[in-house]
Amino acid sequence: MARTRQWPGDPHRIWAQTTRYEVLDRPAPPRWKEFDDLCRHVSVPGWFGTGATLMFFSTIPAYWAWRRNEDAEPFQAFTVVLVAAAVAMFLTGAVLLIWHRFGRSGYLQRVHRRALERGVAVNVYPTSFRMINNSEGGPPTHPTVLLIDARLSDAVAQKAYTVFTTWCASVFADEEAQSQAKKAVERRAVISLSEILGPEAARVWLAREEKTSSPWRLLLLKPHNVELSDMMPLDIHR
Repeated sequence: MARTRQWPGDPHRIWAQTTRYEVLDRPAPPRWKEFDDLCRHVSVPGWFGTGATLMFFSTIPAYWAWRRNEDAEPFQAFTVVLVAAAVAMFLTGAVLLIWHRFGRSGYLQRVHRRALERGVAVNVYPTSFRMINNSEGGPPTHPTVLLIDARLSDAVAQKAYTVFTTWCASVFADEEAQSQAKKAVERRAVISLSEILGPEAARVWLAREEKTSSPWRLLLLKPHNVELSDMMPLDIHR
């Protein structure tokens, strides 16, 4: 049974009272349902550059280990560390290159199957809401975006955006309400906006912002655990 959270600022009342909506620019996302289109437009990890870089930089500890040997220095622990680092970097780089050459296609096929089963192309809009940051050593909060299903009608999309923006302004004007809202979000990376605004906003999500300039994402929803859904940038220029 889903946990019921208490949201400050009476977002349902704001939804019911909002009749004028902010106009949104909603560019159509690039095609992604065909396998070739997904490979062209969806950003998925590629390890060629990382593997090549590791193999290249493995020459640095190897060089210094050789220099120490040439200088007739004793084969000390530091030399062992240099040799081990060079071997580890070279082998890791080689494995990544092999995976990129032979394993990437199978990985993309699996991503494509998952995308066809539960993928949603969404438009991305920055918000003023900040989530609690999961990463250690970083800032205490993290910026967020609204993800709006590209198939959603303009009226519903614009209303959801307007109501959420109004609610954020109301909540963040009060420190106690702000604290309560952040606690309700907890450390979840993706939240269905229906949890805050009601069932009419079911095709809109609040998510942690990723560092990409693309106005679209491909959201791979996990039906029974939406906060663990995956996001991939969609880019028409790839």
